[in-house]
Amino acid sequence: MELVNSAIRGNLQTKIMLLLREEPMCGVELMRRLNISSPGTIYPALHSLEEKGLIFHEGIRTGAARKKVYRLTQKGAEELNQLLSTWTRLTCCDWSAYIRRFIDVIDRYASIEKGEKILCTLDAELTKEWLKEAEVTYRFDLENLEPESYDKIISLIGVGTVMEREKTDAIYYLSRLKRALKRGGTLIALEIERTDNLWAERYFVEIMGFREHPGMTADEFRETLEKVGFRDVVVHSAGGLLVSVSAR
Repeated sequence: MELVNSAIRGNLQTKIMLLLREEPMCGVELMRRLNISSPGTIYPALHSLEEKGLIFHEGIRTGAARKKVYRLTQKGAEELNQLLSTWTRLTCCDWSAYIRRFIDVIDRYASIEKGEKILCTLDAELTKEWLKEAEVTYRFDLENLEPESYDKIISLIGVGTVMEREKTDAIYYLSRLKRALKRGGTLIALEIERTDNLWAERYFVEIMGFREHPGMTADEFRETLEKVGFRDVVVHSAGGLLVSVSAR
């Protein structure tokens, strides 16, 4: 990750380059798009990027006014592509890093008991090691599940979208999970937290190929779970993930 530490320092500079890759912009327009109110925030970042040769500006006259319009250089485009490619390799190719994080997050909010009947949609060696004391069914297809069969269900709600195997919406997906839980059983559900972060939006749309940033806000996740009929819904935000623990 040398690139992140040298050529592009800080998330703000990355966001500026992502916007300039779309189209040239002046400082005021960049401030508006990034929701920045202080010129003292944006212009030092622009100056730093210019010094590195990643962007350049040209003077444009509009009537009596003259403004600086910033553009991405060829070097900047190459550096940005390298950065995006690095993030793609790290996030798309090493699922073990994600699964370790899921396990760590779940362990904070729910315990796994020996002999429990568990349905888990995250089928991986790390998951199997973690749940080895329980009686676990690893299954992604939620059709034809026996009703009221599991003490706990562990599922990433967005996994269907990511893997392109499940075309239905979250309410349908959660309804199938609820049906498969025993009365009083526990659903441990994970979802991507949707934010207005420009980097996350560009990552999911431009790199992953989604139409829009997937996931839900914490309030939307809670409301969806309650709409399906889950009780005692608690939603935790954990660095880009939402983790909910709720009862049938």
